[in-house]
Amino acid sequence: MSLTSFLDVKEVTDVVKCLRPEGPRKICATLRVEPRSKRYTAVGGAFDYLLRFEIQRRAPHSVGRSWAAEASAAILSLTNGIVFAGSSALNGQGPEHKLRPEEIAKRAHGIVQEARAAVDSFCRRNVSDTGALKELAAHALRLAKLDIVLRARLLDPTFDRAEEEDIEDLISMISIAPVDNLLSADAIFLNPTFGSTGRILGGADADLISGGTLIDFKVTKKLSMEAQWLDQLLGYFLLWRKERSKTPALPEIRRAGFLFARHGHLWTFDASAWTEHPDFLRIERWFFKTAKELRLSEPRATSTAAGGVKD
Repeated sequence: MSLTSFLDVKEVTDVVKCLRPEGPRKICATLRVEPRSKRYTAVGGAFDYLLRFEIQRRAPHSVGRSWAAEASAAILSLTNGIVFAGSSALNGQGPEHKLRPEEIAKRAHGIVQEARAAVDSFCRRNVSDTGALKELAAHALRLAKLDIVLRARLLDPTFDRAEEEDIEDLISMISIAPVDNLLSADAIFLNPTFGSTGRILGGADADLISGGTLIDFKVTKKLSMEAQWLDQLLGYFLLWRKERSKTPALPEIRRAGFLFARHGHLWTFDASAWTEHPDFLRIERWFFKTAKELRLSEPRATSTAAGGVKD
């Protein structure tokens, strides 16, 4: 069970909703970057990659982890290119575009290797330029398309392409991203997981923890925060707190919030909005007790590869 599916359980929603921060849900910002295509999932995932690459370049002390796309490439190799759901997507748009499974796996590994080399080169730059960012945005799009193999056992038939309008979309968003406000001289964790605690809920991973602030990236046109987003942010916070109780060297999360990429707007609140609630500790204990109970009651699923599930 993933964090998202756990929070979708009505009983869970009913318990945690009292911890949602009070105040207006609408953000005080205007939409500055309209989507240039309907490839929302790919562009959203690619922005996550691209922004983390820029943070990594500007904060060499940041701590990253392996990419979901790397696990996807491994899955394609282990299964000889076969994806269990919707496997016809592996074969392009028609019989004339069919790829052999080993060719699919080879291309996927090539995408990851080329992206790694490009990111390493990018992070050695003192400054970034539009040309370098465009190249990196194309890599980010291909990586994001591969991610779905890990998350849903599907493969986008355009997995080795990066469309020009989506590259321009990413460049526009990264140009207005308040990157300075995401940096810290203290510990920065890129796409952090939650150790053994995270495995209670499917190996959940967040977008960023920087200087004691937990940030979730949102590539949306919406001007308001969805209730389920706030619940998910709380879930990340609880997972980090529990893991930190076992690993005290981890920094305390003192603030949390969202980066609205299409608005160039960072919205955060003090974590005391959660912890000072009179029912917080009771709900925290209930959260993990219920998560373990539901996990134990689930039928065991077979998997071809281990990996986190992005919530």
